[in-house]
Amino acid sequence: MTEQNAAAKEDARKDFETAQQTKLRQFEIARANAQNFQLHTANLHQQNDLDPVRAQNKEIADAFKTMPDHGVREMSAEAAKAAVLDPNNQTWAHTHLILPAGFEDVLDSNGKPLQDAEGNYRTEGRVFVMTE
Repeated sequence: MTEQNAAAKEDARKDFETAQQTKLRQFEIARANAQNFQLHTANLHQQNDLDPVRAQNKEIADAFKTMPDHGVREMSAEAAKAAVLDPNNQTWAHTHLILPAGFEDVLDSNGKPLQDAEGNYRTEGRVFVMTE
């Protein structure tokens, strides 16, 4: 084997090793991201489930769902606030009961959680809205 062939073989081996190390680092980053997201989601659910007020509100919403003349839906707190403040529908605030439901991740159009500029997952407040 010539010196040139040996050098080319050594370069190919180094390139392969570098590519493998890059793939390994990318895998570790992806795994860490998945674990962080899983922890984030578990924390959100735990906060929602452990807050006695939110749990009580869910029970109230579930009870309203069993009543034939009542409707229950869940919506973002911002959407409910906009409905309450809507000058074109001044009766909405008087005909709807709004109770805090907790927090959920904000999702993009593909159902993936959105992140802010710092990489934190964005969440939004959710409310139960009941009507008769």
